[in-house]
Amino acid sequence: MMFFLQLVGAMFVALLLLILAIYLYIRWKFRSAFGKFADLLKNMGGAAVPPFRIKLKPRSEVLDADDELEDFLNHPDEFEERCGEYESLGFDKIDDYYVEEVGLAITAYIHRASSTYGIVYDHPMAGVWCDVYRKYEDGSSWTFGTNQETMMDYPDDKTVQYHPELSVADVFATFQEEAPSDNATTYPEDEFARCFERAYAEEMDWRISRGGATEAEIRRIAERDGTECTPESVAAILLQWRTAISQFHAERALKRFRKENDLSRDEWEQLSYEAVVVHQEMQAEEILQAFDDEYYPGSPFDMPDETDPEYADERAAWNQKLDRIREQLKTTPPQQILKSMIESSDNPEVVWEFKGSVEQPIPADIWMRKWKDPDEDDDWDDEDDWDE
Repeated sequence: MMFFLQLVGAMFVALLLLILAIYLYIRWKFRSAFGKFADLLKNMGGAAVPPFRIKLKPRSEVLDADDELEDFLNHPDEFEERCGEYESLGFDKIDDYYVEEVGLAITAYIHRASSTYGIVYDHPMAGVWCDVYRKYEDGSSWTFGTNQETMMDYPDDKTVQYHPELSVADVFATFQEEAPSDNATTYPEDEFARCFERAYAEEMDWRISRGGATEAEIRRIAERDGTECTPESVAAILLQWRTAISQFHAERALKRFRKENDLSRDEWEQLSYEAVVVHQEMQAEEILQAFDDEYYPGSPFDMPDETDPEYADERAAWNQKLDRIREQLKTTPPQQILKSMIESSDNPEVVWEFKGSVEQPIPADIWMRKWKDPDEDDDWDDEDDWDE
């Protein structure tokens, strides 16, 4: 299975990447004319970065009382036709699933005689597409799909082909001729969802290890679709991936901290809302964003106007800080860099409290940052006041 772009939908992800590029280009060139475009982007999911983890839920478990399975389908006629093709080829149905993270309906099949899976996907924007998939004992896999070429890279042990011009029957026949049959393995049917989720997570971890989408991938997608790909739009997309990856690391580190310290519900709610997580993989921009929440690259959709002289001065100061942090990163971990920035800070409005560290799944420090009210009376005690 092409667990990354197949799940989100190759056309969907490619379109989001290009919409983001065009959006940012328009914003830089015509600052007063992007409102509707921004609304469109938000309606389409708001980002070019897919979720790093997903959950397959049997559609029967997420039905409301008045729902039917067809209510989860955006293209029911085409979807049911593809399902019928699998059944006519001797595939047995495993189950119907729904992936809430991306609004995706899935029906999974298995061809027991050849240890081959068949999967039909339905996404509101990407439409309907199909996979035939086989996994092997050494962890490698072969996937043939009916979607268009995604222009993305895949791990070396994943063989992926695209056949949008072929029917399901022809894709399966071609797959049977070309894909190895020795050492193929299958899952217990009641474990299909868990194995699907794990395979998706493994591929996303591979993409995370590369820093997300690469510049080459972004440019290939733009070239295929005949869209201008400016350095600014590429930088913005890469930044968005880095930001999403950093947030993913932070969330996992924070959950581990909660588990290791047995926090109460109230403590966890406060920490999850106010914590600043500084992890091993943070880059200069992310460190500065953690320290100074006004640093705009942490929010690529809220960039100040660089024609403003006040902004020019602020940008120059930020760039100096970034250069200093980049130099420090050559020899010093991000956790130590932020700690030094906090210790040397002379901002009386911000109070930092170190909460602790974790080593897994990624080394990270956990801080609490609070803004002090200058009008607050430090000697005032809420409880004593109410007792009176």
